Amino acid sequence: MLAVLDEAAIRMGWSAAAVGSRCAQSLTHSAKENFMTMKRSTLTAMFATFVAAACSVTFAAPPGAQPPGAPPSPDKPKADKPDFPPFEEVMKDYAEVPTSEPPFFALWHNKKTDSLRAVIPGGMIGPKSQFLIASSMAGGPVATGFQLDHFLAYFDRMDKMLVLMRVDPRYVEGSNEVSDVIKRSYGGDEILKTVPIITMKGGDCVIDLDALMKGDFSGIGGWGGGNVNPALSKWVKFKPMPQNVELEVDLALMQRDGGRRNLMHYSISKIPDSAAAYKPRVADPRIGYFMTVRKDWTKPHDSKTLFNRYINRWHLEKRDPSAELSAPKNPIVWYI
Repeated sequence: MLAVLDEAAIRMGWSAAAVGSRCAQSLTHSAKENFMTMKRSTLTAMFATFVAAACSVTFAAPPGAQPPGAPPSPDKPKADKPDFPPFEEVMKDYAEVPTSEPPFFALWHNKKTDSLRAVIPGGMIGPKSQFLIASSMAGGPVATGFQLDHFLAYFDRMDKMLVLMRVDPRYVEGSNEVSDVIKRSYGGDEILKTVPIITMKGGDCVIDLDALMKGDFSGIGGWGGGNVNPALSKWVKFKPMPQNVELEVDLALMQRDGGRRNLMHYSISKIPDSAAAYKPRVADPRIGYFMTVRKDWTKPHDSKTLFNRYINRWHLEKRDPSAELSAPKNPIVWYI
C-alpha cells in the first residue's frame, strides 16, 4: 500500500515527508471516529442497563398506602372534640372556698378578678331537685334588713346551659280533666336566668355566679330609674355550708347622675329531709297570718271556694310526740 502511495505521490509531485504526514493525519482521524463510535455505544449500553435495573427494583410503599388492586381501607374514626375545656385549665386561677364539711355546693373564688364560680352537683339538677332562694337587703340607703323575696327553684340543663327555674306553686296538681287543662294553660314554671356551663367536674356543672347574681338578680336596679353595673359590683361574703350557701354582694346601682351601693344577701338552702313530715296548717280567718294560697281545680264545681289557704309558719316538732304539750326539738331563738 505504501508503495502505491509513494508512486502516486511521486506522480503528483509530493515528497516522502508530505506523504508520511498525510498518512498520520488519516490514521488520527480514523482513531477519533472509532473512539467516538465506541463511546456512544458504551453510553447507550449503560443507559439501557440502568433502565432495566430501575424497572426491576420494587420500592417500599409509604405507611398506610394500599397495594395495587387492594380495596380501600375504612377511615379511622376521628376523636370526638370534648364539649368543654378541662376543669384544671379553666379553674387554674381559682381557689376552692374551704369548708369543714361537704357543702350544699362548692364555691371557687378568683381573688384577682373577684370572680366566683359554683360547682353544681348533678343530683341538684332537675325539677325533682328543688331548693329555696331568699333575697334581702343587708345594707344601703334604702330599707336595710328588708326581705325582698323567697321562692322554690331548681336548675334545668339544656345542652351547654343551666336554666334557673322558679316553681309556680299556685295550682294544685290533679288528675281530672279540668286540672290538666288548667295546668297546660297556666301552670308553667318561670324562667329566671340562664347561665352557660363553663366546664365539667366529673358529672357536676361549673357555672359563673357573677353572671347569675352579681347583676340585677333581685330586680332592684330599676328602683329610681337606674340599673346595676356588674363590673362595679363586688363580692363581700360567700360561705358554703352543708344545708345552705350564703352569698353577699355589694351592688353598684347606677343612675344618670351617678350611683350608689346597696348590699344584697342571698341564701340558697336545701329543703330539709324533715319537710316530708311537715303538715300545713289551714288558715283560720279569726286570727292574723301570712298565707300561701293554692287554687285547686280538682274540687267539685259547687264548692264554696276553689282555694286552699295555708298559714306560713315555722316547722316546729314536738320533742315528745306522745305529749299533748311538748317543748320543740329545735326552738326558735330571737336575739334583740
